[in-house]
Amino acid sequence: MKIAILGATSAIAKDLILSFSDEHTLELYSRRISDVTTWMLENNLRNFTSQSYFEFKHTRELDVIINFVGAGSPEKVITLGEQIFEITESFDRMALDYIERNRDCKYIFISSGAVFGDNFATPADIDKISSFPINNLQPQHYYGYAKAMAEVRHRITERNIFDLRVFNYFSPMVSTNYRFMITDMIRAIKDKSVYKVDRTPIVRDYLGSLDFYQMINVLLGKDKMNTAVDIYSRQPVTKDNLLVAMAQRYGLEYETTGAQVGLPATGIKQNYFSTNTGAYVLGYRPTLTSLENIFLAVDKILK
Repeated sequence: MKIAILGATSAIAKDLILSFSDEHTLELYSRRISDVTTWMLENNLRNFTSQSYFEFKHTRELDVIINFVGAGSPEKVITLGEQIFEITESFDRMALDYIERNRDCKYIFISSGAVFGDNFATPADIDKISSFPINNLQPQHYYGYAKAMAEVRHRITERNIFDLRVFNYFSPMVSTNYRFMITDMIRAIKDKSVYKVDRTPIVRDYLGSLDFYQMINVLLGKDKMNTAVDIYSRQPVTKDNLLVAMAQRYGLEYETTGAQVGLPATGIKQNYFSTNTGAYVLGYRPTLTSLENIFLAVDKILK
């Protein structure tokens, strides 16, 4: 297949590109072409091309577009603010215009569990309702609302589109400078400092590259569909179990406090995972748990 990757500098995109290896012809699009080109050379990816978004309109005969364009980190979500609406829509429109002209092309939009807004007292399921305080939108709502608006645009078309909702993704490609809960833990391990964490009980689902690659291959094999799919690991993990596991495996020292710590850029979500098994119906079979995905990535980072 000939596949265009939009947002090729993101960690999740890079993992997929490496997983594809020589299986497909890839066109990698990014604002920072030199970064992608350097990374391709470092990984001996000489059969792919790196191009600017200005070149996208000239591409021909694409079988699939995969759109990874997003904020990428909690810091970027905060910095972009309301710009996330324009960024999300402009690149989404770019893909939609292409598939309108080329009806056989499939579009995979990397969405987010954040499309459900603040509604995570319970995990996402098939009946989950998206909930945003429309009369009092705050910056932490912008990212999820922008993704939700894109999904609405997709549902009202008749094109071949999959919105793939990723809740949490972690891999060695993720910068440990980012302010995610896991990266905060890794820095504490490296610095031999105490990781301070609030007492709020939360549950998270962490996807890794192996099962994400499997899910993409499932979608590549489906045609004439227009739907959203939640993706998940074999089992989510509670914050308490994660802390104990990180302490036992890596020597993490932690201290619970009453204050909120970290950088919850899209708001505090107590049960941020999905029990919607629509992906299973399509043929997806997750192989690794959240804890196993974290261990695989952290092992590589610390070594």
